Amino acid sequence: MNSWKKTASVLIAVLFLTACLPNVIGLSGQNENISGVIESKTIVRYDDPVIIVGNQIPSYQGYAHGNIFVWAHKGGSWEQVVFQIDAADGMWPFDNVHKKYGSDDNPGIFDSDDEIVFMASETGDRVDVGDWAPGADLDKPRLEITAVDPNTGNRGWAYLFYHTTLPAWTSTSYVQWTESTNSLAATNYTMDYPDDDTRNSYFHDLRVTPAGGGTSGQFIDRQKFYSQWRYLFFTGRICEQTWATKWDGTDDDGFTSENSLTEGPVRIIRHWRMCYNPGQSTEWGEKKSFQVFYYRSHVHTLEHGKFWGSTTHQDDRNSVDHVLTSPAAQYWDSNGNSGVIDGTTTGDNFANTSPLSWYQVSSPHGSYVKTADLTITTSPTVTSHWIDDSGANDNDGGRTGASAGKFGDVSMHRMQSFSSSTKWDIDYHLFLLPADSSNQGTDYCARANNPVSTSDVPPLVQEYVPSDTEPPCTVSGTVLIDGVFAYSTTLSTAGTITITATVDDTGLGDSAISGAVWTLGYANFPGTAMEASDGEFNQINENVQATVDLSSWEVGVYEVYVYGTDSKSNQNTTSTEHAVITITDDLPPETLNVLANGEDTISIPFSSASTVTITADIDDTNTGKSIIGGANLTVGPINWPGMNMEPDTPLDSPHETFSFTLDVSEWMPGTYLIHVYGWDDIPNHNTISTAHATVIITDDAAPRIRNVLIDGQPSVVVNLSSLGTATLTGIVDDTGHGDNNVAGANYTLGMANWPGIEMTPDDILDSLVEGFYATIDLAGWAPGTYNFYMYGWDETNDCNISSTAHATIIIVDDIAPMVLDALGNGGKTYEVMLSTAATVTLSATIDDTTKGNSLIGGANFTVGRNNWPGTSMTPDNGLDSPVEGFHHTLDISTWNAGIFHVYFYGWDISPAYNTTSDELVTIVIYDDAAPEIQNVLINGSAEFVVGYTNATTISLTAIIDDTDHGSSFIAGANWTLGLSNWPATPITATDGSFDQVVEEVVDTIDISNWMAGTYLFYVYAWDVIPVYNVSSMAFAKLIIYDNDPPKIHDFQINGEKNASVLLSETEPLLSGWVDDTSTGGSFAAVGAVAIGAENWESMKEMTVVGTVDSPVEQFTLILNHKKMPAGKHDLFMYGADHMNNFNDTSTEQVELTIIDDLPPLTGWSVVVNGMYSITIYETDDKIVQINATV
Repeated sequence: MNSWKKTASVLIAVLFLTACLPNVIGLSGQNENISGVIESKTIVRYDDPVIIVGNQIPSYQGYAHGNIFVWAHKGGSWEQVVFQIDAADGMWPFDNVHKKYGSDDNPGIFDSDDEIVFMASETGDRVDVGDWAPGADLDKPRLEITAVDPNTGNRGWAYLFYHTTLPAWTSTSYVQWTESTNSLAATNYTMDYPDDDTRNSYFHDLRVTPAGGGTSGQFIDRQKFYSQWRYLFFTGRICEQTWATKWDGTDDDGFTSENSLTEGPVRIIRHWRMCYNPGQSTEWGEKKSFQVFYYRSHVHTLEHGKFWGSTTHQDDRNSVDHVLTSPAAQYWDSNGNSGVIDGTTTGDNFANTSPLSWYQVSSPHGSYVKTADLTITTSPTVTSHWIDDSGANDNDGGRTGASAGKFGDVSMHRMQSFSSSTKWDIDYHLFLLPADSSNQGTDYCARANNPVSTSDVPPLVQEYVPSDTEPPCTVSGTVLIDGVFAYSTTLSTAGTITITATVDDTGLGDSAISGAVWTLGYANFPGTAMEASDGEFNQINENVQATVDLSSWEVGVYEVYVYGTDSKSNQNTTSTEHAVITITDDLPPETLNVLANGEDTISIPFSSASTVTITADIDDTNTGKSIIGGANLTVGPINWPGMNMEPDTPLDSPHETFSFTLDVSEWMPGTYLIHVYGWDDIPNHNTISTAHATVIITDDAAPRIRNVLIDGQPSVVVNLSSLGTATLTGIVDDTGHGDNNVAGANYTLGMANWPGIEMTPDDILDSLVEGFYATIDLAGWAPGTYNFYMYGWDETNDCNISSTAHATIIIVDDIAPMVLDALGNGGKTYEVMLSTAATVTLSATIDDTTKGNSLIGGANFTVGRNNWPGTSMTPDNGLDSPVEGFHHTLDISTWNAGIFHVYFYGWDISPAYNTTSDELVTIVIYDDAAPEIQNVLINGSAEFVVGYTNATTISLTAIIDDTDHGSSFIAGANWTLGLSNWPATPITATDGSFDQVVEEVVDTIDISNWMAGTYLFYVYAWDVIPVYNVSSMAFAKLIIYDNDPPKIHDFQINGEKNASVLLSETEPLLSGWVDDTSTGGSFAAVGAVAIGAENWESMKEMTVVGTVDSPVEQFTLILNHKKMPAGKHDLFMYGADHMNNFNDTSTEQVELTIIDDLPPLTGWSVVVNGMYSITIYETDDKIVQINATV
């Protein structure tokens, strides 16, 4: 393939460059010291290249390609990066839209338009400028390249180094091009191009390899190109071919030279020109140039095209066709379409939708996402294109087997109706994915539209700087607490303080300070982090600070030390610079655990009161930790002077226990609070403690109970139906029983039936005698006798629990029982046909368990609510409980059809009668005879006849009658065309509603489009039961006869509307169609031809093709033109149907020109369109002018 220019690419890489440090001159050799990672890699775009152009990195321009190498820092060490340098020289001449790779204006030297390329996945971490690649020159700067994913902001780094001594370099090759076979093999895919054309952009047989997650099985057939335009009389079409041709005429300069091949381990770049035209010698047609970049899992295509010369462009698209896989491949696109590529046209054809920005195909052999970005200079019609049809013609004549037909043939841009000056550019990306990949089109479209950037963070030139190993110092005298070296406070005032200091790396490596900590005590690490006073650690000398809360610190003297760390992770661990914090005790001790005889609270009967031992703990542990100095107590809070308590042990600690024996033998009944206070040896005296023990002297005698009444009576009687509330009252009297104020009262239902229910005092409890009451809600209580016993207590809690004083309530039953579970033959509703009605067994339950619980006395029923007298029912057992079942056999054999409600009632032995029960059984006796259909008419007649041209609407009526068939209301009706030709059409009641035993029904039917024929309308109906009459034979007849002549169409002569015939040629064939399908539907009968409109004398009958057996027939006639004069003749076609409807107004005609080709007796001349020779194409519809002289 000598049309290609090949350029071997040199390994190289591209990323973003990031840090700039002062020059260090006079360095040589290499540095292997690892100074640390500054920022970790986050970018994850495996499929994407990183590209940097020479004009981005002027500091490397002029270097030899062979001395430039790309490294990445991964896992703490340097790794080689697979890269290449692609030389370039300006743009290709064709519209100057594609960069001219493979041409080097400065061979072997890196210049402004050369490119370095490698994969984003090979980037690494960002590292310090003291970290240099092995063997790289130290006196040449490195370039830090930052690769940024614009979609996420994630980053990765690579570094360009200059090597005078070339390192041992082994490189993996991701892509290989084989010139002899026009094929490419990449890590994740293989693809082929036809061997018969060197400038072919349309691949075939693309496969995903196992390394790319595929099987290497075929699922893509080929890429195809379709273009159609018109040049003068000739329509040019390269229809779904995979090849293209260059016209034979003179092309613009540079056509054959605009082709190149650039190869390298990271990518292969192909560029070529292509042209298409109708096969003329001129250069009119379509011109394209392609630049294709092949990566290990990704193909990037730039297409530039235009139309040229006297052409009118009609259609242009390129598409990808597939082969059938098992299971079938899945399809998705940016318009929300999805489907299965199975070669069928069912359910997944999306032709002529809006243009696509992406689509995806996933198969069991591999998957891919294709994206496209179209830019065009005019506004043609642009759509997408899709065909999934195994039977569709590929139109190039060469596809067989699995390649034949179209399987998901999809194009992203189908451009139509261009002008001759239209230009366009399309940016395609093809991403190869593993087999059966999920829908990832949106993600990969975002990748295509936003490639990895090397300009968001510009490349940065970095000089070598030796590593910093010295930690920063804490500047002498700068460690301060709230601005002073020695800070003092007390426990009660200790709050928030600020520690400040200055940390400096000047002369100690001169690195920026990265942090600082403070410790309590010398080098007491890890310490507590401090912050930069200006908000950011970014300087060699930093003021640092920390805010500390002292409120929880103890009394003592504290030394605070500060230590700094620089950006090289060098931490100072030996600084002695510090400040001092002193906290003194000004808080009294706490009083804890004040107890009386070992308890918080004790209760002593007045009759046995003697002495009580008070103990307490005085504790300064949390209030200064000073030695305890003493304690005293008061009876009542702060009731000075107090009584000194004795310590249990000598006073020598911050926590001491004290005790005191208190004489209570003369104390009156009551509650006494014993408070204890203490002090430390400062002395801080606690005079506000609330800690105390409680001593209660109790009264021994309980009060008595009297005058217990219900509603003012010792005993009352109440009906169950009128239960409401009752008021229980009584008196509690402590006179002579301790003479304490009364404190409360309660009652129990039954003697001492605890717990009791508390009663409400009549007024404030402040005397020895008190009245109480309680409101008792009797709702829901059962009949019976209830005794309410009352009890009381005084304020010393002496309770009378043995009182017998009580009042009585008697509740009597006056409520009727409930009626439950009424059934007829075991159900709430009993349904029977009138013809089979006999007896019904009625049953019901009478229940008094919640209505007084009395024994049941009896039951009866009525047909209809309270339709007395009722009918008695028989008990299931003896009447000896509050719940009884009853039954009765009811004869319904003489009842009429209808719905009957049977209501049930009962009573107890009180007796209380239930005459308002809603418990019922429903008996339904059904009418089981269908209504009759009568008087079915069309427009008032049993048979209605109308001509085809006059057919408009008809009125179908009938009478539906249930009088002798159950006398039920009519519920509905319908009709069928033909007997029982279901489903039927509804027909409505004439008066608008079905609510009578006899109904007239009507339906208006549009027959304007019906063909000639006889139609029978059958009517059916049903009543409200419903009983359906579906066997009705009642009908009306409609007859439509044909009175409309047939139509004439497609009248031709020798297959054309106009023809010229020489007298010496064979007779021409006339053909045309007689069609009655839309004018009555009768069989076509006659076809005839007249020479001139309505020239009946010249009419000649035509011959039917085949037999006359349908409304549409073709007729032919061989016309003997030799008996006709030369010149033009207008021939008209007429016809008739079998109903003798003759079309005598047909305008269907052809024009026949008879040419006399007999030679003249003497000299003659003939010219056509002024020429002796002309070529006429089949698609040409022009009329030629023939001039002759005889």
